[in-house]
Amino acid sequence: MINRNSVNWPCGLHASYTEMTSCLDKWFNAQPNENRKRKYRYMTILRDPITRFFSEWMNVRSGRTWMESRLHCDGRDATIEEVPWCFQGTRWVEPTLDEYIACPGNMGINRMTRMLANLSLSDCYRLDSNKTKAQREEIMLASAKYNLAHFTAFGLTEYPEQTQALIEKAVSGMKFKSPLERDPDIKVV
Repeated sequence: MINRNSVNWPCGLHASYTEMTSCLDKWFNAQPNENRKRKYRYMTILRDPITRFFSEWMNVRSGRTWMESRLHCDGRDATIEEVPWCFQGTRWVEPTLDEYIACPGNMGINRMTRMLANLSLSDCYRLDSNKTKAQREEIMLASAKYNLAHFTAFGLTEYPEQTQALIEKAVSGMKFKSPLERDPDIKVV
């Protein structure tokens, strides 16, 4: 499984579906004795989008940034003009929620859709796209839904036991070393 605990971030920090699909073969083929054809099984665990957004805002308020993210699509990284930072210097100092929401380069807005979509279909991050913002967002949403429907498995952070059971059933012979546990800050309503 590709995650920060197994092989660090081979496709970049919190890589999107677009980044993973373009990077994994190259990364694996660069490993000793690993140059072969592969079939990948994609899985993910989804989080309530509002909780996710507030959590990301709180991370930003505490000084974390996404500066290590590549935003790679169609063979190139997004430019600073395409995805401008919301701050000057090395970090965003305690933005208010209104400031966080108002930033045009805020990657937290619509993050789950963008992370699951094939961004090539919506012209990546290009400013010279002939598609409107609304068209690009519609394409991203359709792509994210399509990809999610074709993932081997997905679960919800609010239901760790059921998520673990789904993943173990979807991948024959797979057993978690320890049970998935619910984050005490995540409430089920």
